[in-house]
Amino acid sequence: MTTAPFHERGHRLLMRVLVARGNDAEALRRYEELRRLLRDELGISPSAATQELHTAILRGTGPPIEPL
Repeated sequence: MTTAPFHERGHRLLMRVLVARGNDAEALRRYEELRRLLRDELGISPSAATQELHTAILRGTGPPIEPL
């Protein structure tokens, strides 16, 4: 787990790295962990950017560009 578990940008970065290394399954697992954490601890869903990344991984279209 990260030192800032609620900062989605770090989770997205990790998911992107995993996809770049060809490990889509692990990236999807990380998304699910984040989704559960946000739901259970804060009662919220992942941000639109995180959901878009998840969808792109599922579709195999590659991660969308994210501004720095």
